[in-house]
Order: sequence, then C-alpha cells, then structure tokens
Amino acid sequence: IQIKTGLPNFILAQIALLAVLWAGCFPSRKAFSAPEPDRQIPFKVSSVRLAGFLQPRIIANARSRLLAMDEGALLAGFERRPGTQAWIGEHVGKWLHAASITWAYTGDPSLRAKMDRVVNRLLRTQKPDGYLGTYLDKDRWTSWDVWVHKYVLLGLLSYYERTGEPRALDAARKIGDLLVNTFGPGKRDIIASGEHVGMAATSVLEPIVLLYRTTGDSRYLDFANYIVSSWDQPNGPKIIQSLLSTHSVAQTANAKAYELMSNLVGLCELVRTTGNRSLLKPVLIAWDDIVRRRMYITGGTSLNEYFQKDHYLPNEGNVSETCATVTWLQLNLQLLYLTGEPIFADVAEKIIYNHLLAAQHPYSATFCYFTPLSGYKRYTSEMNCCVSSGPRGIALIPTFAYTLTSKSICVNLYNTGIASLPLSPKVTVVIHQRTLYPLDGGVELNIDPSHPVRFALSLRIPSWCPKAVASVNKGKPIAGKPGTYLSIYRQWRQGDRVTLRMEMPAVLIKGTHTNQGLFAIRRGPLVLCADEALNPKLRPITMAGLNANAASELKPARRTGTGAIRERVFAAPGFMLEKQNGGAAKPVPRTVFLIPFAEAGATGGRYSVWLRAPS
Repeated sequence: IQIKTGLPNFILAQIALLAVLWAGCFPSRKAFSAPEPDRQIPFKVSSVRLAGFLQPRIIANARSRLLAMDEGALLAGFERRPGTQAWIGEHVGKWLHAASITWAYTGDPSLRAKMDRVVNRLLRTQKPDGYLGTYLDKDRWTSWDVWVHKYVLLGLLSYYERTGEPRALDAARKIGDLLVNTFGPGKRDIIASGEHVGMAATSVLEPIVLLYRTTGDSRYLDFANYIVSSWDQPNGPKIIQSLLSTHSVAQTANAKAYELMSNLVGLCELVRTTGNRSLLKPVLIAWDDIVRRRMYITGGTSLNEYFQKDHYLPNEGNVSETCATVTWLQLNLQLLYLTGEPIFADVAEKIIYNHLLAAQHPYSATFCYFTPLSGYKRYTSEMNCCVSSGPRGIALIPTFAYTLTSKSICVNLYNTGIASLPLSPKVTVVIHQRTLYPLDGGVELNIDPSHPVRFALSLRIPSWCPKAVASVNKGKPIAGKPGTYLSIYRQWRQGDRVTLRMEMPAVLIKGTHTNQGLFAIRRGPLVLCADEALNPKLRPITMAGLNANAASELKPARRTGTGAIRERVFAAPGFMLEKQNGGAAKPVPRTVFLIPFAEAGATGGRYSVWLRAPS
C-alpha cells in the first residue's frame, strides 16, 4: 500500500470556498486557529438517514443500549467516590459521546431528556477547583484518573457541540484549567500520572485540542504541545520518535493498542488545529504498519489488548478488543478527513461491516469484549470498557457517509437512505440512495438540488471491487478504478439519476503465517463465516473445509436460516473430515453454509472464519 504524504496544499480560493460552506459541516470548529487542513469535511450527522443493512444495528444501539442505560450506574463513581473500578468514570463520558451523536442523528426527545438528566447529575459532582473524577482527594492523578477526565471532557464537549448547553462547556473549561494548572514543566509529570508508559494519561490530548478549538483559549493549545513533548521524556512512551525510527507500533512504548491509537487520534486533531502536517508522518507510519502486519481480514487489530509481533494473528482467544476496534475506526476516519484518500474509507468500511458489527449482538444490546475469528462470541451487558466503547463505534457510522471537499460531494458509504446536504445558505442537495449493499453491488442515487448547481459527485470505488461502471440518466457508461473516487462533474438538476454497478465476486483468501493451510471467503466487503447453527452436519465446525472452487460456486441459500439472516446465507462446496472404520479422517463432500462474520455466533454456537484447505 502506497501512502501519499506529499498532498498539495489548499490554495486561497479553496480555503475561501470552504469557509463559505462551513455552516453545513462542523459548527464546533471555530476560526480561532490556522485554516483547517482537512481534505474532506463531514456533513452534520443530522443531515443523513440510513436504512437498509445498517438500520437495525443503529436502532438497536440507540434504543436498546443508549436509551436503556442505567443512569445510576453511569454516575455511581462520581456520586459515591471512590468508584468500584479505577476507570469507572470513563463510562459516562463514552455514553455521552455516543448518545450526543446518536441524538443529533435521530432527534429522539427521550434520549435528549436522558442526556440532560445525566449531565445535570454529573455537573453537581464537580469540585470547586474543577475536579470531575472518581478518586478521593488523596489519590488524585494516579492510575486512570487523567484518563477518566479525558472521557468526561469528550462527553461534555460532544454534548455541548450538539446542544449548545453553556453549563457543559463551562464544566469542560474548569477541567481544562485544572489540568493546565496541575501538569507541565515545574508541575506534576503527566507521564507518571497514568498507566501504560503514561499513554493513558496523555491521550487526554484529543479533548484538550477540541477544547482549544471550541474556546480559542491558547493555554489549552500550549498544554497540548506540552503533552506531545512529554512523550520524549526519559520515562515517556516516545511515540513519535519510536514510530519514525522503528516503523512499528509493536515496538512503540509497551505496544498497548487502545492507548497508543488514542494518542494518535489526538495527534490528528492537533494536525487539524495547527496545520502542522509534519505530525501526520508518524500517524501514517503507524497506520501502514497495522494494515500490513497487524490487521485481521475482518478489520480488527490486537491480541490480548496489545500489538503482537509481525503477522501473528491467532484466530481464537482475546482477539481485537472492542475498544481497540472503535479507536482504529476513529483513526481511519481522522485520516480520511485529513488526507481525502479513499483507502482510509476502505479500511473503515472493512472494520464496520465486519469486526465492529461482529462485536455487537445483531438482536440485542450486548457487546463482546473480544471478538475472535474462530470460537465463541461472549456477549455481555455488564459495564466494562468495551461494552461502553462499542456504542461509540456504532454511533460513528453515519458520520462519514457523505463528505465535502472544495469541489465535490463524496459518497463514502453505500447504504439505502436519504441525505440532505447544504452546499450554501441557498442550495441544498438531497440524495436518495437505494441499494442492497453490502449484499449486492448495485447502487442508485437520485440527485435533487434545490437549485441547479455545478459540482462533482465523487463515488468511492472500493479497493476490493475489480470493475465498476456508473452512468447519469442512463447515459454513457463511466468506468471507475478500484481504490479511487469516480468523480462526475456536471451541473446537477432535480430528477438526475446516477446508477453505479460494482462487481462483487466472492474471493477465496489463502491463509498465510498463522493461517497457513486454511482458506476464508470474502464477498465484497463482507467476510463470510461458517456457523455450527447453520451446519449441523459439520460439527465440530473446525473439521469443516472449503473446496478450491468454493468462491466461484458460492450462491445464495435462501431456504437456510431464519428471520433477518435468511437472505444473508450462502452455500459453498466443501467437505467434512470424518473418520471411517477407525482409520484416518477423510474428506467427505458437504455443502458449507456461510454467513457474514458480523452475524455469526449470535445463537451461542461455535463458528469459524478460516476453514481447512482441500489438501
């Protein structure tokens, strides 16, 4: 994978145009800092409505998880200090972050009322000096205390961005002031005040930069720069220095995936705020290393919560902590906005349709802490870090569906729905999208601007797609290239219709390294999986295999499965290893029924992405 780091700078005319279009994008980004260096800017999440494949997951997340969450459990650590977990204060911040985005998306008054109640109760626990953690005074700034403040800040700022409630911003400023007065040269050492070589504490970088952008108070930007400089202390994680020299996340600090990537997300926010694009280099190095050596075919990363040695990706056990999955998604979205390169949307799509949705139970409000590619999914509703992170990932899905550049509207996510996208105070473009994606590669987009307007409609052609063809109003076919945007520049009028056809072949993936001798099947963006519930004749599922022609002969198996998954089951030629007459196991022909990894294991049975090879 080649990463373009020498992207051209915005010219003055483009900056001026972005300023004009700003009202339709992120209202929280103020004009106090240098010009925004984003190549793509997300529209407000309230502008987008998704139906189709993703709708049930988003609805379940909103209603069954966020709206049903016990408020007392979220606030117990603050109202009765100390909390029962060292990091218990993170849960309310994560909930507020997810709930704020979700409320902006749905407009549900019940969720807004719940958010207001939670914030009111939370703010009543803030100390006069600004402290809003869950520790006793004698234990302040030890263990996970700064980390807790990070998530409280993120939650309050997300709530303020969507509601404009001044008390939330005031509380966030008090936290920021306390952190500025507590840590820094001649003060307390932030590296020594958090876990994992200080990376837990320094990940407060993200909300501190957001606080600066929201308020324009230069003290917060100075504090952000102090955090970055603290990495190079003798006791620091040396994040930038290590990535530049080793090109390996596994050799950076203690290789803790969640915390390291959280710091990189903060570094991206600092790039956005200062315009210092040189800080992108270590982030891109980390991204490249993860994609090449430490990412599962389902988009997840990490084992036992840590980055492992090169290409060590076991399928069973503590695979891809959901906290890491969500943060990895955040990092890819940050890089998509900062660079405009579609490869980051490709990886985000892989994460969402596979490992993120696999961590969420398809029919309930539970999530997995770890989500292995083989074995069992251990769904739970208990309050732990991953069950609190999962809803944030689901809430983020609509945020990058449509983005704006200086000349185009980018379509990054294919899913039935409608988007109302403001290009200026006088022009709004409504896009109706109809598709069965990710089960089918056909997409139809009706483009309805309020007035005729000239712009480029940029359609993302996924890197897995060997051939894509688009047309406008049944006109001349326009070919797209895998891993690029197919841009159609014209004057758009009401009633214009774009059709896009993406070939979606099934691909047999030959296992390497820890998967030597195994096969898996991917169809479009979906990684498929054999589930014992659909294959009673293939138990144990680990004894099942795929024939060499399994991908080319894959076909829908509509009579297998129940309910919502009936249309998502595929039949492939395969075999079962069986012992005959007490001898060695021999392959016996059997049809293998496959289902998207996102929906496997929902009934509690064993499943496997990787199956045996014909030999």
